[in-house]
Amino acid sequence: MNYFCWNVRGFNKSSYRSGFKYWIRHNKYLFGSLLETHVRQGKQHKLVNAVLPGWSFDNNYSFSELEKIWVLWHPSVKVEVFYKFLQMISCEITLPTLISPLIVSFVYASTDKALRRHLWNELITLSEDHRLIGKPWTVLGDFNQVLRPEENSAATTLNVDLPTRLFAEATLQAGLVDLSFRGSSNTWWNKRCNDLIAKKLDRVMVNDECIL
Repeated sequence: MNYFCWNVRGFNKSSYRSGFKYWIRHNKYLFGSLLETHVRQGKQHKLVNAVLPGWSFDNNYSFSELEKIWVLWHPSVKVEVFYKFLQMISCEITLPTLISPLIVSFVYASTDKALRRHLWNELITLSEDHRLIGKPWTVLGDFNQVLRPEENSAATTLNVDLPTRLFAEATLQAGLVDLSFRGSSNTWWNKRCNDLIAKKLDRVMVNDECIL
């Protein structure tokens, strides 16, 4: 996978931007997304040009004043954003190293259970879109929901609660499975020394075309 998705939790500090710029150059990324930047719309153009001069970008400010998702790409990448809502932006992209296009969806799910249900329905609907037929599809980001009880360190039982079941059913209907990964399985923790809770909320999921 040669694209990225990073929940930066704030992009206004120059130190954050400097670290991000070095990280992009070091890994030679050409396409990706930033989540939860806390940057107002009027400042996005200036900040992107300062950190990634010449890059293009899109966002979902029309759904959130402080937005949730930025999509960024190098001039060598062809990008068509065709689906944009509060919790997800989907694109068809062609990277310079690939002949055929692929579909990438960046997710920043709400902490509200009811709103997340809308996202699960959007994933199912998108999986049936004609633009995805025969194409690799990757969905990545912060889903704010575990997929299995064992992904929550505070779980006292392996019984599946309703939010977990709805998420699992949606990924099954959408034909998405977890991409294998290296590193810690927990991507979020409550930063408490006492009563520590850790969860896997961030993930990368793919369809069958990505695996074949």
